[in-house]
Amino acid sequence: MKNVVFIVSHLHSGSDALIQTLNENPRVQIQSTKLAYNHPDVLRNLFSLGHKLDNSSAVFGDHILFNTDLSSSTFYDFAKFIYVIRDGRGTLEDILFDKNLNYDQNQAELYYSYRLRRMYEMASKTPNSIFLNYKQMYQKRNLELIGNYLNLKEPLKYKELKRPNFEIPLSQTEGCQEIFEKYLYKFKKLELKGSN
Repeated sequence: MKNVVFIVSHLHSGSDALIQTLNENPRVQIQSTKLAYNHPDVLRNLFSLGHKLDNSSAVFGDHILFNTDLSSSTFYDFAKFIYVIRDGRGTLEDILFDKNLNYDQNQAELYYSYRLRRMYEMASKTPNSIFLNYKQMYQKRNLELIGNYLNLKEPLKYKELKRPNFEIPLSQTEGCQEIFEKYLYKFKKLELKGSN
């Protein structure tokens, strides 16, 4: 079986920067395919996209941002998982100002709430996977943790993506921030690496 990793996250979590960092490594190629992983056979579509490395040490990956993107529990048995979440305030601001999404506040909050719940459900079934929040991705020890998790020889160097500064009133973000705090606490109770 080929090496497979899923970067499981939500919109505007900062996971794009992590993927760019990983893709700098010669052994890793993370895609954003929008495939629906409802059966292991779907991996054929991912593998058919090819890889920059043509040997058994190649790590194939995909970016999972929606609850429908991965629905088969079979993947828990052999794939690796890296979970990334971001605080509710920053996430909500960026989603609302993203013209490509066109979410209103209610849609953004519902997406964020259901997404974190689904991510937590997945993480509870994939012990020893990696969990990071947005701020933790800047820490060298977590890049080393990911490198060890994926058996990479070359060290990872974080590539931060610049993002515009948007601000909406704190009162508008309280609901999302409460959701974040609730699930951050729950994630930290699981047997995950990098959750401290």
